[in-house]
Amino acid sequence: MKRIFALAGLVASAGLAVAVPPSGIMNYQGRLSDGGSNANGSYNLVFRFYSTAAGGTEICNTSKPATPVSGGVFTTALGPSVTDGPSTGVYTNLSDVFIAFPTLYVQVEVNGTPITPRSRIDAAPHAINADRANSLGDTSIVSGSTWTVEGLGSSLTIAGDSLDLQLGDSTADTTMLQGTLQMSPNTFAEIDQRIYFYNGGSATGESILWDDSDDRFELTNALALSGPITVGSVTAGSTEVFSRFGSGTPTSAGMNNVGDVYVTDDFECASTILVQGNMMFHSQEGEQDGVIFFREDGSDTGENFRWDDSVDRFVFSDGIHVQGNVTIEDPDGFSDIQSSGGITIRIDTDNNESGPNAGTFSLVANAAEIFGTPLLRMQSTDEANLELDSGVTTNAFDFAEAFRPVPGQMDMEPGDVVALAVGGENKEHVERSTQPGQAMLLGVVSTKPAFTCGMGISAVQNSDADLANLQEEMYYAGDQWGFNAVGGMLQARVKQEWRPIAMLGRVPCKVDTTYGIIRAGD
Repeated sequence: MKRIFALAGLVASAGLAVAVPPSGIMNYQGRLSDGGSNANGSYNLVFRFYSTAAGGTEICNTSKPATPVSGGVFTTALGPSVTDGPSTGVYTNLSDVFIAFPTLYVQVEVNGTPITPRSRIDAAPHAINADRANSLGDTSIVSGSTWTVEGLGSSLTIAGDSLDLQLGDSTADTTMLQGTLQMSPNTFAEIDQRIYFYNGGSATGESILWDDSDDRFELTNALALSGPITVGSVTAGSTEVFSRFGSGTPTSAGMNNVGDVYVTDDFECASTILVQGNMMFHSQEGEQDGVIFFREDGSDTGENFRWDDSVDRFVFSDGIHVQGNVTIEDPDGFSDIQSSGGITIRIDTDNNESGPNAGTFSLVANAAEIFGTPLLRMQSTDEANLELDSGVTTNAFDFAEAFRPVPGQMDMEPGDVVALAVGGENKEHVERSTQPGQAMLLGVVSTKPAFTCGMGISAVQNSDADLANLQEEMYYAGDQWGFNAVGGMLQARVKQEWRPIAMLGRVPCKVDTTYGIIRAGD
């Protein structure tokens, strides 16, 4: 005889489900009739879950054999373990089923007989996850939704090992924080901490790093600030004065300590650095050379201005041009201007001079000797006169005039007695004296004249026009070495062409004692 069952199912309320939320168990209560009367006894029940009211593929099932029924009423617990059904996906836990399917229907079998229709499971069973989100899986939040954590001392904790937390899906998304962001709070040991910025396809690209070992912040790339960098600390209730970078407003405070701003590598400034006060090189370190470099020919270590500690002096790697006065004071009482090549003061008085010495007044120390070894030469392209308020003191004894030896007597030497040479091409020429009481007797070739007239820079340049032109070309080409070398050739040429002839004073003279003893006044 075929038996007819009828079932009225009632899923337990949400309040009952919440009583044991971690278990993932749903309480199910129903009324069973057998042949039109309330059922009594034990019945084998099977609960099959579907996502549709009819048809479809079974998601999972759970069996409850020998379920007691009294007066038609039974109560049983479904879950947490279930048997996976033939549908897509694997479901062995009832909690996962409720997460994956927002709408569920249960098909009950009584002693192998399916009871229809299927009963819909309303929202109450989903309360098994109401107090936790660790098993929600993929969850969508309705646009415009707001999650609020309220109450004094409230906290929202997202925990996990190797946790990846993504906020937003596009560059238009914004994360706002009203409060304090703590990296590795006090529940963790102090460690290095980073904020990464995507770079070159890497999620661990550029970063802002707190370097715990060195107690400092580090940036993996350049830093651009639209406001000032403030050095110092703010104390509540007090007025602090700081040194700032980039504010455009100078302050009265000084950066007096190494710790104010400490740069261990290059410091680059594309604009102007203004210093109101002292700039110290190698502060609080041992005395050493200090160098300011100026870029030259693509090199950052080109021309330079430096303090040379080994010889206690400032050194310039190239010439120096001063628009103004130069004042020299020396603590030892001796103020020196020292130059191995001499000192030139450029005074272009009439703006129309040309040549390597145009518009200059030069003091040449240790100049190449022409007649003797002069210690100082003064020269001017404006043919300036020398005016003194007092006399000139010298160790030399004679006054001389420059003359050329006649051809064939280029070996004429100091001490030779000479006479004026006349006739032919002999102009400003002298020849050795060859007879007593010779007419046109002039003087003696000087060994070390105190004064020589008829000789100057023009005589040097006129001694060889080709060499003078070559020296001028080297001057305009900036070839100082070549200029000096050609100058030495010109001076050697002058020594060949000219002789200082002493006419007054005491001068060493060659004598011949074969004619008798020489006496004073001879």
